[in-house]
Amino acid sequence: MSSATKYTVKQGECFSSIAYQHGFFWESLWSHPDNAELKRTRDTPFVLKPGDVVHIPPLNEREESCPTGKVHTFRVQGVPELLRLQLMEMDEPLADLPYVLEYGGETFPGTTDPNGVVEAYVPPDLRVATLRVGEGEEERVYELSLRTLNPAEEIDGAQARLANLGFYQGPVHGTLDDATTAALRRFQESQQLPPTGEVDRATIAALSAAHAGNNAPRLSE
Repeated sequence: MSSATKYTVKQGECFSSIAYQHGFFWESLWSHPDNAELKRTRDTPFVLKPGDVVHIPPLNEREESCPTGKVHTFRVQGVPELLRLQLMEMDEPLADLPYVLEYGGETFPGTTDPNGVVEAYVPPDLRVATLRVGEGEEERVYELSLRTLNPAEEIDGAQARLANLGFYQGPVHGTLDDATTAALRRFQESQQLPPTGEVDRATIAALSAAHAGNNAPRLSE
C-alpha cells in the first residue's frame, strides 16, 4: 500500500480546500491518523497556518454501476460550501437589502436577512469575491479575501478574530501594538480573564471558542 504524501499548506488553504483539490472529503483528512498532531494543535480544520503539513493518503477509487441509456447525476458531498457573513453599519444590521455576489465571472443575487446576514454557496477553494449590497448611490462594495484567517495564537489571527467579534477596528498587520493590546484587554474582561493584553493560552482558547460561536463574521462600516 502506498504511503501518505506530505502537502505543505500555503496561505489561504485549509482542510476543506486541500481535500477538494485532492479528491477527498475534508473529514477524511482531518480524522486521518497521520494528521492527529496537526489536528491537536489547530482548533478547527478550516484555519491552517502556511507551512503546516497535511498528510494525504492514497485515494481509493470507487466504482458505481449504472444502466446505459439514462442520465445519472452524481454529487460530491461538501461541495459547494456555505459562505456566511453579517453586514453591519454603526452597529445596525444592513437588513433586507438586495446583494450580488461576484466571482469567477459569474453573479449570484440574493437579499440580506433581517439580521444583515448573507448566505451563499461557493466553491471550497474560492479565494476572492466581490459583494455588492444595495442599489444606486446607496450601493456598498466589499472586496472579500476568503480563507486568510491564521490560527488564533498568531498575532494577525488574534487581530482578525477580535475584529470579527467587534473588539478591534485597526488593520490586521500581525504586530502587537497599543490598539491590539487594548482590544485584547477588552476581550479578556468580557471573558472574565485577567486583562493582561497578551496572547496567552487562556486568551487563545477563549478567543477561538468565541469566534467559533460567532457563526457569521461581521463586515462593519
